Amino acid sequence: MKKDYQFLIGQRFSVGGEIYVVQDLSDRDEQTYVRAAASADDIVLSEPGTSDRLFSLNEVIQSLLVDEEIELFSPNYLAAR
Repeated sequence: MKKDYQFLIGQRFSVGGEIYVVQDLSDRDEQTYVRAAASADDIVLSEPGTSDRLFSLNEVIQSLLVDEEIELFSPNYLAAR
């Protein structure tokens, strides 16, 4: 299962008001866990060590931050003839 979620490495997610960056994935007790580090302003993968936390895979997927641009416009019904 670890290979299926490799795309998560480097992704940002928010838990408890803190933003984390996914560093690595690991399997334990038939579950996949995500090792993540608290994010600074510049998003860079950090070296393994301090400030790393483990999260459940489901928790990370549910709290991924999505960068999406939404374009809103007002339709012109008079020109739509």
